[in-house]
Amino acid sequence: MEALDFCSGLIDPERRNRDGGRRLHPEISALEPSALFEGILAVACALTSRASHTSSTLERPSCLADYQRFTPEILAKSARMFLDWPDGFHKIAADVRATAGDRSGYYGVRKELGPLVAISMDQYVDPLLKSLFKRMIAADMEGWEGATHAIRTGIYRAGDDFVPVCQATKDFNLDSRTILRLVRSGALPFRQLKDPQKGPMMVDIAGLKDIITHRKKTLSSTKVAIEFCVPRPCLSALGDMGLLTPARPLLSVPYAMGYYEKSSVEDLRRRCEAMASPTPLPATAMTITKAVGRLLPKPTNPWPEIFLKIIRGQLEVWSVGGKSLMASLAVRDIGALQFLNDAVSSSLDADIVLTQQDAAGVLKTTPVIVNQLVRDGFLSRKPTVTELGVFEREFILTSEVTERFSALGRNLRWRDVPRILRAAGIQPYVLEPKKTLVWQRREVEPLIAAA
Repeated sequence: MEALDFCSGLIDPERRNRDGGRRLHPEISALEPSALFEGILAVACALTSRASHTSSTLERPSCLADYQRFTPEILAKSARMFLDWPDGFHKIAADVRATAGDRSGYYGVRKELGPLVAISMDQYVDPLLKSLFKRMIAADMEGWEGATHAIRTGIYRAGDDFVPVCQATKDFNLDSRTILRLVRSGALPFRQLKDPQKGPMMVDIAGLKDIITHRKKTLSSTKVAIEFCVPRPCLSALGDMGLLTPARPLLSVPYAMGYYEKSSVEDLRRRCEAMASPTPLPATAMTITKAVGRLLPKPTNPWPEIFLKIIRGQLEVWSVGGKSLMASLAVRDIGALQFLNDAVSSSLDADIVLTQQDAAGVLKTTPVIVNQLVRDGFLSRKPTVTELGVFEREFILTSEVTERFSALGRNLRWRDVPRILRAAGIQPYVLEPKKTLVWQRREVEPLIAAA
């Protein structure tokens, strides 16, 4: 009865003490009696609004019969909110939030506290009371016990631990596709509603900062392979020998990309370039990359031994310019690498899964041809080192045949090789649409040996 008596006393001209002898919160006592009564009616409208009412304005009575909604219980409940302010507001907000599932929408303040939001925008509510409601709505959204797990945008988020992708792109100067790729890979924690088309994706700020810091201090194995012009599967041996420092991976999933400390990569390159000879470049010189490609038989992984020989000054090299290290350093001739025939070649992990770029490096060909080999069934989509070994024992590509003839002193053009092999009665597999030729090794080897 106290609350109902308080409500009726606001419009009773004979009542001098509008708060019924009870001291109101300073924010509420600053309101005029008429403004306070209008606020009680607005709350009553909010409490009795239909769930199907989606307008941003209050569902006020439109006829005399509609006023039956304002029962004594509803008016008392509305008045109690102001008597117990600000705790009374949060109690009403809890009741309104409990019915959020009945309202349309998917996330945000309108879904949770829609009718109370309408009060803060209603034209009949006192401006001071509307500003109080806006402030209290923000405080309630943040203080709700489930706020940390709610999908929200703007000022109604409980904290800055998770932010929408659009904000993360601005704060970290990243492309949204990069952030979404990190989310899909599992590297970046996120929150999202079950229907991804109906709510924002929230990403973990701490996780994103960690990834950016990781990127600044490390290089992926793919970038290191490009930096050195060395096949990616060969890099782990450099790490085992202490020439490179492996870094923790960003992902913990199978086939995750390896990472190396950026400082160790820069140091290794600097040490190799410092050993370049100042003398004139010999006429017979060739880059290390080209010399390794012409080695016969082909070593599994000659690169750790080559790096060690350069650093120790046991392999004379010259700088010929270029971005990739082993393509920017040259040796006197192919004979300078003959020590690899006597050295124990570092082997590759037989079960390591290679990208098509890596497989192209092992087969001394291009990713386009590897893609054709995959499409025609010669290789699987995720070839392993063992699978490439099986392929090389059975088949040989035109590029290798050309290199083999060149090593024997026959300087043939690539397009001359198919004619010579076909003249010897050897027919290739033809891969469409690029007309790539794949030969049986057991048929080609005798012809090369007789050259």
